[in-house]
Amino acid sequence: MKRSTGNSLGPALLYLCCLLMAACGGIGGTIGGGQIPFETRFRIVGTPRTPFHGVISDTVASWEFSGVIPLSVAILNNQPPVRMIAYKLTGDSSLMSVEVISGDTIEQITSTSEPFGSAVVQTGVLPALAPAAAPDTRFFLKGQTSQYFEGLIEDQNLGVELGDIAPTLFLFEQPDGKVDGNFQQLGTDYGPLIVDLLVGGKVVAHASGDPTVSVREP
Repeated sequence: MKRSTGNSLGPALLYLCCLLMAACGGIGGTIGGGQIPFETRFRIVGTPRTPFHGVISDTVASWEFSGVIPLSVAILNNQPPVRMIAYKLTGDSSLMSVEVISGDTIEQITSTSEPFGSAVVQTGVLPALAPAAAPDTRFFLKGQTSQYFEGLIEDQNLGVELGDIAPTLFLFEQPDGKVDGNFQQLGTDYGPLIVDLLVGGKVVAHASGDPTVSVREP
């Protein structure tokens, strides 16, 4: 029987919460007896379009990724504590701030405006980086910046209900079998929501839709 985690918010209330919590990187939670911890979320903000490279690790797996400000990142089915370090890839004074959020709580915020500066946040003491995630399964949602969406990401045994703003990278830790995702944008006049499903660094499924979009691992 599939376990389900997430929040029980309806679309209207979820949209309102997203508006209130956009600066905190989204919302998330658990139901079903708290079997799975809140997904851990990060939000990288600051000077728009500033490029950076990031490394995230919990006690089981680690991931590397590159992007530009702004970006949200969430680990699903994570095993805390979790640490993230982000490196600016520009030699100017552009601002980069990193937030780490567990459930709806901001754990830490750090910032840098130094040339090629770095920022570190964590939810506890992590002695060392874990090995690279295997399999490395990611959902990358993009569209108009600050486009609100809700959705469901699941494997054979676990379903995670979620809500956030584009662009967001979801890292699915230790999925059981193949995965799929179903998403719906909230609000209007945003244009299509675009989803890439990556496994082992390769795009295995791509889709776009307005207002709904789905992807499934082949």
